[in-house]
Amino acid sequence: MIPENMKLVWQDNFDGSGLDSAKWKKLVWKKGVVNNEEQCYTDDSETCFIDNGLVIQAVKTENGSWKSARITTAGLCSWKYGYFEAKIKLPAKTDGIWPAFWMMSEENAYGKWPRSGEIDILEYSPATFGSDVYGTVHYGTGTVDKETHFWKNLMRVPLEKLPESADGYHTYGLMWSENEISFYYDGIKSASSWRRYDGDEVRWPFDRSFHFIINLAMGGTLGGKIPENLERASMKIEYVRVWQ
Repeated sequence: MIPENMKLVWQDNFDGSGLDSAKWKKLVWKKGVVNNEEQCYTDDSETCFIDNGLVIQAVKTENGSWKSARITTAGLCSWKYGYFEAKIKLPAKTDGIWPAFWMMSEENAYGKWPRSGEIDILEYSPATFGSDVYGTVHYGTGTVDKETHFWKNLMRVPLEKLPESADGYHTYGLMWSENEISFYYDGIKSASSWRRYDGDEVRWPFDRSFHFIINLAMGGTLGGKIPENLERASMKIEYVRVWQ
């Protein structure tokens, strides 16, 4: 989708020899830092590399543990409002995987997560949602329960019902304006949108700059149990682009 009356202001086509350090940085985390995930995040060349686009790969190591990659534009590039899109090939469907393309607030103006919001442009967790890919907004005042942390799935697309198979490339987009958030799959708008209500910072913390995150988690709260015979999983990203 090419938005009318907007200009392309940022892009990465992942066509260099390595990850562009002016746009992205790799995070290095131990296992279980968030969401009870099984992998550690590394900065090595086996988990994040360029090969006809960006490849983020989760790998089972010799000792049976998992490693993967999580990259972000935090501190380098962030935006408020616009159309945001990535072309992605998801890992083959299996329990245990949890790839995501998402955004978080750059400055946490309203406080720690989820107070300052989260925008999940794409998540895929077959163990939890079967063949569906989905987009979600998170907001609220705390993390304890549904009374203080709220989320709304705005996009649920059943991959198995689409012309292309789940392992093909698809585009995942976010249209984010001052008053509305909508998700797009292959250029088609999802049925639901999230709209602003005046004076409601809890429901609408989406008026600050957000940065990108791309990662492939294994296991955890949504990834589910990892099959014993699974050795690796890969997500591939052809491009990420921003229009404003």
